[in-house]
Amino acid sequence: MNEFDELYFSYQITFGKNYDFSMGGKMPGLAGLNPNVSEKPDGCKTIGEDEGFSLRSMFREDGRAIGYFYHQDKTKSCGDEIDYQHEGKNFSFQREKTYLIEQYVKMNDANQANGIVTIHVNGFKVLELTNMTFSENGKYAINYQYFQLWHGGNSDGWAVDRDSTAYFDHVAISTKPISYKIN
Repeated sequence: MNEFDELYFSYQITFGKNYDFSMGGKMPGLAGLNPNVSEKPDGCKTIGEDEGFSLRSMFREDGRAIGYFYHQDKTKSCGDEIDYQHEGKNFSFQREKTYLIEQYVKMNDANQANGIVTIHVNGFKVLELTNMTFSENGKYAINYQYFQLWHGGNSDGWAVDRDSTAYFDHVAISTKPISYKIN
């Protein structure tokens, strides 16, 4: 299994004309999984020391964009939700508009809360945290990439009421910065 101390991940996404954001859903992101633990760091459960982390984007009601993070210091029973901000305001995805999502993750040093996650959308920084603990002892690094798009939570209230389509393009993972313009 390849592991990386820092990694860049990007993709384009376009939500279709009739996309139903409902109560929300998960989007792609980087993660670090401990191969000795059967559970993945998601699904509203406690993360034990060095059991892994996941750093995904998420949309909420009306397309409100957030970071949805499972990490060693999370404060919520499910993932921590951190609003994407642009020019001091919450950022929301719109239908029929293409977004370039770029994620940068740098692992923390052992026993230090100095990990970094940065998200850019269409070239604008919408989230940056520099005090993260992804691995308590630095034993596991970035070794997994969630590539999922799904509506969900733990009740029927998250279900969509119509067919919804989203389109992905230009997916890339790199050890060096990735950046390109949308036509």
